Amino acid sequence: MPRYAARRDENERDIIDALKLAGWSVYQVDGRGFPDLVVANGERTYLLEVIAPAKDAKYRHNQIPGLTEVQVHFHLQWKGIIHIVRSVAEALAVIREER
Repeated sequence: MPRYAARRDENERDIIDALKLAGWSVYQVDGRGFPDLVVANGERTYLLEVIAPAKDAKYRHNQIPGLTEVQVHFHLQWKGIIHIVRSVAEALAVIREER
């Protein structure tokens, strides 16, 4: 069965580029429901869910606004922290605050 590429949020590339420029490793995840990015710097690892403005509007009525039902399910079952980011500034704030 052929595997199709995951659709990416339009703001994801800018976030990835900024994190790499700040010295972090970034891995894009294609798993259904799993957060979009795994970000690490050797000492710390973060899960980042990237939400584009269009998704905020489309999924605003879900239990966690901006996420699909599959993503909501994963977020509610996961016992760790998942950071939801909508911009480069929010992604950089996550890694700066957590240091």
